[in-house]
Amino acid sequence: MQGTKNKLFFLFIFLFVFISFAYGENIKMIIDGTSYNPPKGAVFKNGLVFVPARVVADKMKIAFYYEASTNRVKLIGKENSVIFFLGENEMSVNGSKAFLMAAPILENDRIYVPVNIFERYFGSAASYDAKKKIIRIFSDRRLPAKKTNKKKIEENLDIGDIDDSYDIDDF
Repeated sequence: MQGTKNKLFFLFIFLFVFISFAYGENIKMIIDGTSYNPPKGAVFKNGLVFVPARVVADKMKIAFYYEASTNRVKLIGKENSVIFFLGENEMSVNGSKAFLMAAPILENDRIYVPVNIFERYFGSAASYDAKKKIIRIFSDRRLPAKKTNKKKIEENLDIGDIDDSYDIDDF
């Protein structure tokens, strides 16, 4: 009886570790300032960031269609139409063959795609902070400029009074 309990315990631990590894790591996702935590967030798997296709498409005003019987997904934006199938790297962009970095996956009843599909075909920009496990997606392809503290910079430079200050736009 004790041997059976030990086997079941180790089987449970193995399955837990396997499932955790197989499904990847959950990542917080921010789209144009709106935050999405797991399970609606992104997933880091096989070295890539996968995002929930419907959530990102809805936020970016991209039409999203899914046919469960064929596992076919269609995304229609202002300039591009993309069709792909779950589990396949090949896709169609405006009728021409193209390839994804990794095959889209279905996980927890959500379709996840590599984030670069939205960057390449729908004009977004993305930045990933590995330490904080956050991906930020900007629908208009412009990453926001980092804010600088002029006073702190002047103190660190130790150059005293500065009469003129210039912004990058002045040049």
